[in-house]
Amino acid sequence: MKHVNKILFSAVMAMVMTAVFTTKAVVAQSVPQATIAIVDIRKVGSESAAGQDIQRQVREIRESFEAQLLETQKSLQKEQEELKSQRAVMPQATYETKAKEFQAKVVNLERSVQARRNQIEQAVRAADAELQRALKPILQDVMQEAGATMIMDKSMVIEHADGLDVSVKVRQRLDAVLKNVKVQLPVAAAQ
Repeated sequence: MKHVNKILFSAVMAMVMTAVFTTKAVVAQSVPQATIAIVDIRKVGSESAAGQDIQRQVREIRESFEAQLLETQKSLQKEQEELKSQRAVMPQATYETKAKEFQAKVVNLERSVQARRNQIEQAVRAADAELQRALKPILQDVMQEAGATMIMDKSMVIEHADGLDVSVKVRQRLDAVLKNVKVQLPVAAAQ
């Protein structure tokens, strides 16, 4: 009886092992071999015509904003100096009222600065999203042409063989389809 049980056990184990190896072989055959292309998305974005156009517009928006901010700060600084110089000759209640009004202007300026920074960030995100929408079909075409099954961002790759980086081709195609992207500050929050 023990001998029959050993034979049965051996037969069952052989069938299980055969099923496991056969399943692994079938699964391995159904999964395509990974062929990877690499693209430096950050570099493509910053060196493309559209990416440089975005950077130029954002720089101009920030410079204009900083110039306006500087003028407002100078005006507030002058007002603060006048208020300080008038303190000795002004009634206490009047001074306190003017000081509160001045403080309210400072708080409003701080809020305005933060709101404008948020607007600029929103505008940059919207422009970057447009750039990414233009990149998607380009990446798919380049992936197919390269015979790749996936594209990875270069920032995720430690080492790669020559010929896998398709960044130049992607940037050239992006330049061919998208030269400019309008950076627009959100209208609803504009002041």
